[in-house]
Amino acid sequence: MAITGKSPLSLYFHIPFCKKKCPYCHFYVTRDDEIKKDELLLAFFQEWDLLNIPTHSEIHSIYLGGGTPSLFGPQRVEKLLDFIFSKSLKRIDPLEVTLEINPEDVTLEKMIGFKKAGINRISMGVQALHDPSLISLGRNHNSKKSIEAIFIMKEAGFDNISIDLMYDRPHQKLEDWENELSLLKNLPITHLSLYNLTIEEGSAYKKQEKTIRLTLPKEEESLKLHNKAIEGLKEAGFERYEISAFCKNNLKSVHNLGYWQGRPFYGFGPSAFSYIDKKRNKNISHLDQYLTQINKGKLPIDFAEELDATSSQKEMLAVGLRVADGVDLDQFQNTYGLLTKETNSTILRLIDEGYLAKSLNQLQLTSYGQLFYDDVGVALI
Repeated sequence: MAITGKSPLSLYFHIPFCKKKCPYCHFYVTRDDEIKKDELLLAFFQEWDLLNIPTHSEIHSIYLGGGTPSLFGPQRVEKLLDFIFSKSLKRIDPLEVTLEINPEDVTLEKMIGFKKAGINRISMGVQALHDPSLISLGRNHNSKKSIEAIFIMKEAGFDNISIDLMYDRPHQKLEDWENELSLLKNLPITHLSLYNLTIEEGSAYKKQEKTIRLTLPKEEESLKLHNKAIEGLKEAGFERYEISAFCKNNLKSVHNLGYWQGRPFYGFGPSAFSYIDKKRNKNISHLDQYLTQINKGKLPIDFAEELDATSSQKEMLAVGLRVADGVDLDQFQNTYGLLTKETNSTILRLIDEGYLAKSLNQLQLTSYGQLFYDDVGVALI
């Protein structure tokens, strides 16, 4: 990638429409509505103008998330991307443009339409390749449909396909998980995001937490599921480049790497976050209220915070350690300032306890530390 002197930037668009809300989902979503989709598209244009994005910015990635942003349809997606590309901002080439989709929404005609609109990377919410698990997770597809959808996307011309897989699912068994992982070897996917099921505020599972937790794998079983996933993904040809992310052919997620490496980003739409100049904003998590504010010519900000230098440094160090390569401490301190005495002391303790390793100026998680990243992050922040 050439050095241009431009300020790197990513764009995120939250498209909240869903046909149904999965019981584990804690993101802001709303019912599918064609009229509201048209209103949201116009609001994106208005929000762009209100944000006054600096013209010296250079776009490094665009991500359409949700919700189920594929419900926006190829025509609206094309209008949105055409609008962005009509602006004077520079963009890297090739520019990663990602769309999230669910398997049941995949057709050849639709995928060809998204490709023509300018999408070049797909992230599909598979979650499981085991039908009883898909039922318990409240998904609208089965494993056969997921596999068919992947091959349809490949036929439509997509060469960068990512899927989500979840473990620690209700009643999950190791032998079923091994069978799922074995299927990956024959799928034309280039990226996989691996998550364990967590019960979050705002999800239906949270209301049933005591009952749901009785069905989840115990700690020892969870560790076996995790380790089997790491092993199975390696056998399938995937490189682990971040705590929860794996890729083939070096096709790492440019957008997600931006989050972990501190690249500024603007978020558009209800509930979207932005991170600019060490300031974090979050939009109103309600579509109608968001639209009302936009139509009044006001940014629809729900809350804003500005991190002080020390807090920003600690947060970015913790987030940077998510990446397998870790953090170059010289480069890091050139950007965020010298590490505090407290942070240096914490790093030494985490090294002594086996969570971190340091080689020259490179600080990274050990394999043991990768298992307990959340604890490492809390210690550093």
